[in-house]
Amino acid sequence: AANRQNFLNECSIYRLPLLEHDNISRFVAADERTGPEGRTEYLLVMDYYPHGSLSRYLNIQTNDWVGSCRLAHSVTRGLAYLHTELFKGDLYKPAVSHRDLNSRNILVKADGTCVIIDFGLSMKLTGNRAARHGEEENAAISEVGTIRYMAPEVLEGAVNLRDCEAALKQVDMHALGLVYWETFMRCTDLFPGESVPEYQMAFQAEAGNHPTFEDMQVLVSREKQRPKFPEA
Repeated sequence: AANRQNFLNECSIYRLPLLEHDNISRFVAADERTGPEGRTEYLLVMDYYPHGSLSRYLNIQTNDWVGSCRLAHSVTRGLAYLHTELFKGDLYKPAVSHRDLNSRNILVKADGTCVIIDFGLSMKLTGNRAARHGEEENAAISEVGTIRYMAPEVLEGAVNLRDCEAALKQVDMHALGLVYWETFMRCTDLFPGESVPEYQMAFQAEAGNHPTFEDMQVLVSREKQRPKFPEA
């Protein structure tokens, strides 16, 4: 029940006109019902994606250059589509920022391409926001998502909300770059003659498994660190 708002938000994104795309998970239905112990349950029914999340997939297996590019390109296509404002006859799809893109919120299809899921924090970005928000709302707009994937400007509280659309798309792009890093660090063709490193989340080596907001602030904003590229 604590996540009801995320559930409603996710439903509203999935129900946007023209959201159907090969690289966005296919939404079937949503339901709100009372469970066996009188607790309210919120259900989202999607297509089934057999390989599970991208992070699980990369953890279990490596890929060659073509396979790695297929994963990365398909995520990019999905995000580009999400970010695009579309008009088709009477139908209108606003540009949408995901705001929590990471390798757990991407699922892998049977053909080795990806779909983006989890729109609980997503936001419709129709044009620029002319109206000024109160301070709390500024924080609410910028400081969401998974700490490890937060862009420097989010960590610094310096997201440019006068051009909300561009700023929130850029936050997604930072996360996409980290997803690329995780993907290509498991690419056999990039490590010829040596073993491919074990799967790591972005910044795992530098910040461990459960970094705090402050940890990432120091690492990414103050020290300007980025995930390392191996010698190979």
